[in-house]
Amino acid sequence: MLEIDGVSFAIGSHPIIEDVSLAVRSGETYGVIGPNGAGKTTLLRVAAALLSPTTGRVLLEGTDMHRIPERARARRAAFLSQHPQIGFGFRVREVVTMGRYAYRRRLAPLSDADRTAVDDAMESTGTKPLADRIATDLSGGELRRVFLARALAQQPLLLFLDEPTAHLDVRYQIELLELIRHIQVECGLTVVMALHDLTWALRYCHSVAALKNGRVVASGSTDSVLTEERVEQVFGVSNRIVRPDSGPPRVDVIGV
Repeated sequence: MLEIDGVSFAIGSHPIIEDVSLAVRSGETYGVIGPNGAGKTTLLRVAAALLSPTTGRVLLEGTDMHRIPERARARRAAFLSQHPQIGFGFRVREVVTMGRYAYRRRLAPLSDADRTAVDDAMESTGTKPLADRIATDLSGGELRRVFLARALAQQPLLLFLDEPTAHLDVRYQIELLELIRHIQVECGLTVVMALHDLTWALRYCHSVAALKNGRVVASGSTDSVLTEERVEQVFGVSNRIVRPDSGPPRVDVIGV
């Protein structure tokens, strides 16, 4: 589905990511982990063609992402940032409808296909009951689901999520990640997401790439990458990975 081939990105003479090569399979959830400043957000933005790489290329189903026209690209890939922005006064349905921009001519009325896509996205994310609410009046967890619905309204094949659980309490983090997993299976999406919490990466990702100082330290199946030795190497903390006989696995940080 997605191939990142020798990608680097620099600001002036300062490298942010260097020589990153990854392959994401169709239908999987791929996590990008690493400490603050490792380059996770930059990698996702380059992969989504929101930034142009200094060197290397990003291929979506064999086609260079940066050669796909913007509107055509938006029909195939959607990006949900860590800090999505919305103006004041918009109702939830209007926010979700913004995801249809790639399918509509400017000022053109909504088509039946647009309305169906918006309804389906709101149904999938449980945001239909919020349709007439002012978006800025919502809680953080509710608003994150609205922005997810907006991304789904694009009807993408590939969904990029940059720290989707950032600034949410634990309950909303779990609810959102369970929702993403459900949507990924239901819609057959390929999901690439940057995650800060290693336990969530262990539970929700099929594969992961671990970044440190802008370089890939390891990539592959989640179990093969998220080992105690690797966590200590990348994050500088002693830890224990717990896989109980019953219940989900977790990463316990013991100390530095």
